Amino acid sequence: MTTSSLSTNSTASDSVQAMIVKGGPSVGVSLATIAGYSVSDLILWATLVYTILMIAHKLFAIWKDVSAAAKAKWKARKDVSKRNS
Repeated sequence: MTTSSLSTNSTASDSVQAMIVKGGPSVGVSLATIAGYSVSDLILWATLVYTILMIAHKLFAIWKDVSAAAKAKWKARKDVSKRNS
């Protein structure tokens, strides 16, 4: 095989993958519509799930920061009490 035939095959497979990825959302919406769901319902549920995930992520980040600060404060207290003993 020559280099040009390899690049042609690679380009052909890349374009098939690109077509599948580009067609994914429209195929998904079409199948959901056939199943009886409207597009507005899909957008509503997707937004709801996304919002819940973002809230959960933010709460986890806050909890992680607060617990790290509490651990640092507790460690500082232990160090001070050891020095005073």
